[in-house]
Amino acid sequence: MASTGAITAVLAVMGLGAAALASLRPETAVVGADSEDAIRQLPPPVPEEMYRLRVAAAPADVQRCEAAPAAAGEASGWQPMFTASARGVTVIAFRATTGIRFCELTPATVSVSAAAPASDAAATITYVSRFGTVAGVVAQDVNSVDVADPLLRWSMTEQGEPALVRDGAFVLPNSVTAAPSGLTLNLGGSPLRTAESISVPAAGLPAQVTPRVDRPQPAPDSDSAAAVGFSTCAQDKTVAPLIDAHNWAPTTSVTLNANETVHLARYHGMLATCLIRTANGLPGSADLVVNEGLPDDRRRDTEAEPNPFLFTTSVFYDFSATSSDTLAVTGLITDDRVASVAIGGTGRGPVTARVVNGTFVVPGVRLNDGAGTKSVTIADRAGNTLASVPLNGTEEAIPSPSGR
Repeated sequence: MASTGAITAVLAVMGLGAAALASLRPETAVVGADSEDAIRQLPPPVPEEMYRLRVAAAPADVQRCEAAPAAAGEASGWQPMFTASARGVTVIAFRATTGIRFCELTPATVSVSAAAPASDAAATITYVSRFGTVAGVVAQDVNSVDVADPLLRWSMTEQGEPALVRDGAFVLPNSVTAAPSGLTLNLGGSPLRTAESISVPAAGLPAQVTPRVDRPQPAPDSDSAAAVGFSTCAQDKTVAPLIDAHNWAPTTSVTLNANETVHLARYHGMLATCLIRTANGLPGSADLVVNEGLPDDRRRDTEAEPNPFLFTTSVFYDFSATSSDTLAVTGLITDDRVASVAIGGTGRGPVTARVVNGTFVVPGVRLNDGAGTKSVTIADRAGNTLASVPLNGTEEAIPSPSGR
């Protein structure tokens, strides 16, 4: 039976990874397990968990939606149906007299959809946003919707990105590209309905609503070396967009080797980790991961065990062909006492990093170094240990094709 870490790596090699799977990436390849065995063990994505379904809406969020110009004169009669969130985006579905309305919130902006009146169609897209959100209405007997975006570099499943479906509406927050060339809705079958696909060209998509800034955010330093390095990370048009991109505060940049550099930024308790790879002096490709530090963000097991001091995002680098066993463990502290973080294993000295602007990068963490289970040691400014937690997924050595 394949280990969990190997399962993740095999699926990555097979191209089954996804941006929505947080730090799981198709090029993250530490392999050595039977691929069919791995697929059987992979749990299906659960939209209610991924998008933190709440069958309610926070009063402060409802007030922001009601104050939007698009809601003027009618929002008082709206009834919240449910709320879904991902990577800084919060979407509330409302039932109104004119049909279902969607309100999308970020820390800085609010956007409200046009009304979605009843339709005989199995599914209809009624809202798309520049923050990569898609929403719409479905027939009552449709129980699942996957949204396929041909521009998206990684897809969570072969059918697309699983949407949250409830009460005749579907919502997919911050999961497709900012300007899709068209979208396909793959509707799941049921005893009452045959599975079907509905393709919508770009011209058939609703016009994007321009977000209104209703909560201005402080402007970060744009001249620091970290800011210059991070500035290219939000420009990738083949991944879900970084919300409120100009409001993120770059914190640090670390050169991992001659061709790879990692850049970090923070915003409203979220951590953005951007790995840029270059070759032969040419401009590099950016791999961006946003982590909110919540349990559903940890979709790969090479992360620090949940704790009150910090959360981590691990990225593979230093590839040989299609494989790597080397991690850069990045993180955001959630307790101001934390001054340094060290990662080591049995029989090997730790790799230590200091906290810079509330974040850290621990490079050179090798999974196949024979050191056994690795721990994350969290210390204060005086060097006192605040906590020591496991780096999950390092309980067993994971075989690498290169034999490293």
